[in-house]
Amino acid sequence: MLKEYKNELFQTLLTHEIGIDNLEINENFKAIFPSLSGSYVNGLKVSYKPMPKMQFVFLERPDSFELFNIASVKFTPALELKLNQPSNLHNFRQGLEEFKLWLVKDLKGYIREVNEIDLWSTYLQRKNANDITTINYADQSNFSKEETESIKIALSELKVLINERYTKNDVQQQIVAHHIKYLTERVEALSKTDYKGVLINTFISICIALSLDSQKGAELMQLIIQVFQFSPGLLHAN
Repeated sequence: MLKEYKNELFQTLLTHEIGIDNLEINENFKAIFPSLSGSYVNGLKVSYKPMPKMQFVFLERPDSFELFNIASVKFTPALELKLNQPSNLHNFRQGLEEFKLWLVKDLKGYIREVNEIDLWSTYLQRKNANDITTINYADQSNFSKEETESIKIALSELKVLINERYTKNDVQQQIVAHHIKYLTERVEALSKTDYKGVLINTFISICIALSLDSQKGAELMQLIIQVFQFSPGLLHAN
């Protein structure tokens, strides 16, 4: 693609509300489209970093800098890269208008769906999580199947909240993920009493690894209480 056109595409991305940092350009895209000679076709691809499968491609012609075929992933259940229909050639301005329409209709539609709260799923999770309030952590027996699932749901929710509020980079998120994975695995192996101790010690380790000060450490402990619906007494040895 000519630099003039790449610069115009860049300006479009730079000013778009989705944010240029959330989009990636690959000038070395190659794919086979049966209706386009059946051989590899080069192109410039714009993809959405959080979901790289969402992509829009300007397919280049070997005989012209001015004409393009257009392919994109529409916001449909298939999420499949296909030639836009009708698959006739576009000049760059026409292709750019197709791209702007894709940003508004398909990519923003996908983002809205991802960010939309699933009320039914949330209801079921909360319903299951209510089982946590009935767990007796002085009991030396193992967790029941229902209790185990409730704790796993709470841990998953807690990981999201910790990353949103306390982590600053990918390394810290990996640390949190490692500790949450450990707690998820141990819930099936330990007694209720032993798990309580491991839970508390693990989150103390998270506070240290994230270099949380005393105030943020206390906030994190309160977050644990909120998510697990424990009484504050959980954080003290019996």
